[in-house]
Amino acid sequence: DRAFADAIGTADDDASYRAGMRRAAVAMQQRAAARHVPASRIARMFAHAGDIEAGFEWLELAYLQREGAMMRLGVSWDWLDLHDDPRFHDLMQRIKLPI
Repeated sequence: DRAFADAIGTADDDASYRAGMRRAAVAMQQRAAARHVPASRIARMFAHAGDIEAGFEWLELAYLQREGAMMRLGVSWDWLDLHDDPRFHDLMQRIKLPI
């Protein structure tokens, strides 16, 4: 999607990457107000941006919406920054996935 690609920009270092992911997450969040954007996709962008709180907010919505992507929560590298948070373990238990 061109709008998200433009929001991400080019990442020269970790800080640039995280800033780009945040811009993409905000763009997705804005688009979600007008049409469906999977909550797990927005959560992933916030997680990549290092915004753990927003990541969990959107993951909770993805859980409530029973998104299929939640089944890969424990094996996808997208969520590594969240693994040490007790909320991640709680979510894994509610989905009935091994921790």
